[in-house]
Amino acid sequence: MKLLKPPWVNHGKSSSKNATKNPISAIDFHPKGKKFATGGKGEDSGRVAIWNVQPMINSKCESDENIPKLLCQMDNHLANVNCVRWSHSGDYLASAGDDKLVMIWQLSQYGGGTVFGSSQATTESWRCKATLLGHEGDILDITWAPNDARLASASIDNDIIVWDMRSSKPEILKKLKGHTGLVKGVSFDPIGKYLASQSEDKSLRIWRTSDWKEEKAITEPFLECSGTTPVLRLDWSPEGQTLISAHAINGGGPTAQIIDRDGWKLQRDLVGHRKAVTCVRFSSCLYQKKSNVNNGKRIIGNTCAIGSKDLCISVWQNFLKRPLVVLRDLFTEPVLDLSWDYTGRRLLACSWDGTVAFMEFDKKEVGETLSATEKNSFFKRVYGSSYASDQPVRVIRENPLVPSIPMVVENDATPLQSADQSKLAPEPINEVQLVTPTSSQPLMPIGKQVESRMADGRRRITPMFIPPPSSLSLDATHATTITSDQITFTSSAQPSSQIVVERLEEGVDDDFEKQKSEKKTSAPLPEHFDVIKRPRMTAVQSTPKKSQGALSVNFQGAGGGRIKLPILEAKRMYSSSVEQNGILLNIEANNEAMTSGRDSLHKLICSRGSTKSWEQVFSSRILALECNNQVICVGTEDGSFHMFSVEGCRKFPPIVTSGISSLQVLRHFVFLLTSNGRVNVWNMSTSISTCRNVSVEDILKGSSVEIVNCSLTVNGMPVISLRDGNTYAYSQPIESWVLLAALEDPVTKSCDVQIPAFSAKEKKEYSLSSTFSSSLRPRSTVRCSTEVQTACTQSYLEHQVCASLAIESPGEYRAWLLALVKHLTTTAMEHRLRSICRDLLGPMYKSPAWSPEILGLSKHSLLKEILVIILPQVRLQRLYTEFAEQLRLGSDQK
Repeated sequence: MKLLKPPWVNHGKSSSKNATKNPISAIDFHPKGKKFATGGKGEDSGRVAIWNVQPMINSKCESDENIPKLLCQMDNHLANVNCVRWSHSGDYLASAGDDKLVMIWQLSQYGGGTVFGSSQATTESWRCKATLLGHEGDILDITWAPNDARLASASIDNDIIVWDMRSSKPEILKKLKGHTGLVKGVSFDPIGKYLASQSEDKSLRIWRTSDWKEEKAITEPFLECSGTTPVLRLDWSPEGQTLISAHAINGGGPTAQIIDRDGWKLQRDLVGHRKAVTCVRFSSCLYQKKSNVNNGKRIIGNTCAIGSKDLCISVWQNFLKRPLVVLRDLFTEPVLDLSWDYTGRRLLACSWDGTVAFMEFDKKEVGETLSATEKNSFFKRVYGSSYASDQPVRVIRENPLVPSIPMVVENDATPLQSADQSKLAPEPINEVQLVTPTSSQPLMPIGKQVESRMADGRRRITPMFIPPPSSLSLDATHATTITSDQITFTSSAQPSSQIVVERLEEGVDDDFEKQKSEKKTSAPLPEHFDVIKRPRMTAVQSTPKKSQGALSVNFQGAGGGRIKLPILEAKRMYSSSVEQNGILLNIEANNEAMTSGRDSLHKLICSRGSTKSWEQVFSSRILALECNNQVICVGTEDGSFHMFSVEGCRKFPPIVTSGISSLQVLRHFVFLLTSNGRVNVWNMSTSISTCRNVSVEDILKGSSVEIVNCSLTVNGMPVISLRDGNTYAYSQPIESWVLLAALEDPVTKSCDVQIPAFSAKEKKEYSLSSTFSSSLRPRSTVRCSTEVQTACTQSYLEHQVCASLAIESPGEYRAWLLALVKHLTTTAMEHRLRSICRDLLGPMYKSPAWSPEILGLSKHSLLKEILVIILPQVRLQRLYTEFAEQLRLGSDQK
């Protein structure tokens, strides 16, 4: 085994007084094995670097100044890069970080140069092909699907986003919600059927890629987890039959949980690390080893590496009884990422301390890897489909009827007995050592296994290798080659094992009981690395707490009592109709009193044709009836307000008000104006109020003010128009009334502008606010100088643009913005036009603070329309050329 830590692989030093190395959070081998990528923190930004592998493999190349070490460096991320992953084809590199971005890199046709801001030379040039925006928090892990058609990203916003990578502009395919904590690890299985994710909410979830529904949520191994880890990088075995998680707990100690694909069984753990496991990475190869016993028996298995917060790395092979090797104190900070190359013999690891470790194993240590032909045959037996391991795009259709993978293969077509992986023998390993099968350490067949049962119910199985029948042994000379026809698999028809199981009753270790009683956060682990069988855990349901007594109710006086609005007048009949599922429903309110003793009753009736569907009765006269296919609202003379579903079910108990002055219903929003000036808006899709403690008192000035119209925008914003020509809307984000229009204002009267005309199609497409658009005054009505008129026109147009944003009307915003640009173009106000174009163009690189859309309209599309307006103006040609060129370059990068 070769082990080294190349000092030239680093991301520079921090600017702090200690001048420590910048952390390296992620590392990944290129599929062809000639280079690798690192991601982490740079000097003042996030950094992605691509390195040459050759100087690490060959010491002569390392000392040769003509052989480059750093191939390319990209400092485009605004914050620390948490993950880098090559696509399976090797054509693309994905990086993600704390700036909430995923960047897709592609090798440029142009050669290298120098690192920006330094004289360091590079030999390759990688450009950002796409920037993926969608997460609201730091992105901690990413993974490519086997065919590179999809990319999944995990973030601290508790979501997983699956991106469709088949187009030049990747789009969000699905956002997976289910985790309630930070998602710190994500991994596609090798055949693309499942996506696994692990989160700080103490759960691991399996998602189906066919419909993106949750297949299984696993919580048992993580219930006792405490503390936190930088990442939780889980991984699938190369044949897809096993998933190993990060940071699980069993018996009070950290483990890596082994999850079997068949039924998602939890029967085994990998133990030995003294602190939480942060990352797991399988080699993509399948290995075979031969034993000197039984003349060439071969065992096929896989290899994985595990990194931990205890600064250790352990390498496991599922046909060995203990770790292949345990490397202690390689780093001074936790291990954050691992990566194997395509040969299956080279391993890279990185740490938060800013260093990288390189390990190279000999074939005698890890075994021979299966060839492409052998691997194809192997996967054909498992999944019923050919597996083209030499092609970058791999998709396998799983065959559930084929039995799971065995680990023992003989040079014979007869099915063999498989090694039970839940019975891998634990042996203590008290120091760092490389375990290699030799002639002095044979894998001897033993016909007995020992199961130790502790006093507290825990079980530990000490299994031994199960030998095949002696008739299947072969000559050693034939052990080095296997054909696809000679690879055989275990089936459920195998004869039962003749292994004798000996059970021992043992007491609980005193040290373990002491650690358990002290209830420390991170209990010490056993003094050896081991594979253990997980005992069953019993879920205990907690007893609910008793009530602490009755809740006290505080009454508060109603606000806005200084004004008084008239209430609606009662009519004899109210009628309306709604359509639901193609059926017309007639809604009638009848104020012709029915008598119930001395009391009068009033009815609300819903009927289908001549058939009455349901009926509601009120004790007070009905003053207002508003309805649509989502809600039916009724206001009564006693100030009560009632809401019903179309099926006649009451939404809330009667809402008490000072009196009903106005009632409006639009889509799923309900608007109510009470006689004391209170404004209420309810969102019936969420059953919450969107206007709290809002009064019209602030907009009612003067003794003769009258409200002439009350309405709602399509986004549920209340709009009130007054007799004096002013129109107001209440903005929930800023919790204030905003002025939309003032027809009698001197600025409005002095401006000279053509009011944009909207067609019926535009009104439907953009959901225009009819109240806003219809309350505007066309052209100037006051004679004034050209200078004053120009200034008033600009002020008026900018006000209309802001008002359109306030009511969130995209159609009106576009129309008024273009009207403003036309005015600025006519007056040649280049500085103001430049400001508008700059805001729409955005930064040269994708930034989470900048959105490519405004009110659902593409900013770049708006910019193109503006440039068409600017083009005919000779004085503005320089401005046009500047932004047209930048817009073209931005489109080429996408």
